Amino acid sequence: MLNFCVEGEPSRWVAVLLAGSVKASASTDDGTEVVLRIHGPGAVVGALEAADGEPRLATVSALEPVEAIVIAEDAFASFLRANERAGRQLVRMLCERLRDADQKRIEYGAVDTAARVACRLIELAERFGQPVEQGLRISVSLYPGRAS
Repeated sequence: MLNFCVEGEPSRWVAVLLAGSVKASASTDDGTEVVLRIHGPGAVVGALEAADGEPRLATVSALEPVEAIVIAEDAFASFLRANERAGRQLVRMLCERLRDADQKRIEYGAVDTAARVACRLIELAERFGQPVEQGLRISVSLYPGRAS
């Protein structure tokens, strides 16, 4: 699996996904991988770090072949300064991610593990589900190359 960027490294670019999907994940102190989000076409990867200048929060890995436009961080900042509408869209996207993270923290404190797993399956089905005769097939693999 190809890593676009690695948790903790300096931020130097932003990518806009045109095709394919990527997984943003972070590691706990004991080495456990925590999946933070799956990004698909239209997502801006690295926007948080571009906004605050901090190191990468997550490792971003391709889940399938990906096509993206990669923009140097300073060129991205110049673009945002010159395009107020794009800046508003970026703020809106970051707010959406913050709300999603807050909702997941609320779920973590309010429901048991089985309910949290059910919530993630529903989320994956809504975003990546493809109708099949028996229901829906979630077509994204969080661990490409591993046996299913």
